[in-house]
Formats: sequence, structure tokens, C-alpha cells
Amino acid sequence: MSEFDRSSSVVAEGVQWWLEKEAGNSTFNQNKPLDELQQLRLTLVNKADPKVNGHIGRMEKWLDYYPSIENFTPSEQDKLDSRIAFGALMFLSGQYRRQRYIQADNQEDYYHRKLDWIHPGGIEIKSYLPTLLHSCTPEGVVSVGQNAIKATRSSFEVIYANAPNDFGKEESESIDSIVGEQKAWLELLGNALTNSSIRRNQEPQFVPILEPTTITHANQTTLHEVLQAR
Repeated sequence: MSEFDRSSSVVAEGVQWWLEKEAGNSTFNQNKPLDELQQLRLTLVNKADPKVNGHIGRMEKWLDYYPSIENFTPSEQDKLDSRIAFGALMFLSGQYRRQRYIQADNQEDYYHRKLDWIHPGGIEIKSYLPTLLHSCTPEGVVSVGQNAIKATRSSFEVIYANAPNDFGKEESESIDSIVGEQKAWLELLGNALTNSSIRRNQEPQFVPILEPTTITHANQTTLHEVLQAR
């Protein structure tokens, strides 16, 4: 196995473990509502997901700064890099969760699906993400990020139009739109990790990200450290 293949494998494994860890955080404290199937579905029926616009606004702000990142101090670069990666991971986590509460038959089925990362459904991270770890300029990262935001807005339009008819179905227009979102945010994550690693002369698994928890409590870490903490 080449050094690149080995690094790509570690990155993909680390991302999947990060997402699995974050999914488990919805069983307690302020994330407990993410465990409630009927409440989650009601936000789609009412066409009013309460958090998505806030997450998009935060990512747009971070992307506005990114073209100038090479002019920042190392600590400022760490802070912005970790938040771009964290934002992409949180969107991915939300997409996999949304996929599961749309497909689930009932509350118990949703709970088991949410914690099942052996059969995650949607995009298969370990095979897909390594294809996205290629060189990208800061401006290219911003362009990919803007495309990911568009994919999320488009996906919600599809989901809102089809809820509740798609609930309980393994395949539907809603699920197809979510898979498109997953591809877009994985592309941002792969490009951002690669750009960050090139500037540091490091492998992508050693560049800064934030821990898999709410941003107000997340400390800086790396995918390597996430895997070591298993």
C-alpha cells in the first residue's frame, strides 16, 4: 500500500468514526431532541427545520474568510481549518441522521439505524472519500463549499415537497436528494483536508478538526487523535 493510500484509508476511517461518535451524542443533554423521531419528522412536514439556516450562515461566514487563509497566523489557520472541516462533518452527520429518520419504520427502528455505522446507507465513506483527497486552492475550497450549500438548500426543497409521503421508504426522492448532499459535503471535506495538509507539509489525518460534539463544547483535535481515542 502506498503512503497516499494508507493516509486516505486513515482519513476515511477517522471520518466514519467521527460521524458515528457524533450520532451517539444525540442521546443526552441539549442534543436529546435529535433522538425524537416524530418531532424530527414534524419539522419536515412543517417545512421549518430550525437549525439548517443557522448552520448554513455559519459556514458561509467561514468560507468568506478562507481565500485569505495563507495570510493568517498559524493559530488563526488552525482555527479556520478546523471549523471548515467541522462544518462539513456536521452537515454530513445531519444528512445521515435525516436519511435515517425518513427511512425508519418507527422510533425503535430509527434509534437502531442512527447508531448503525456498519451499514450506514447513503454514500459509502470508506470507498468514496479517498477519491476526493486531491489538491485544491483556497478559492477552490470556497467554490466547492458554495456548491455544497446549494445542494443542501435544493435537498430541503425536495424533502419538504415530499414529506410525509417518503417516510418509511428505503428509496425515495428525498433519499436521492440527501445522497446528493452527502457527495457535495464529502467533496468539501476532502478538498479542505487536503488543502490544509499541503500548507502544513502533513498528511490529512494530522490537520486540525474539532471534536464530534456541539461547537460550543468542541476542542481542537485531529482525525488521527479521534481514532486513537476509540
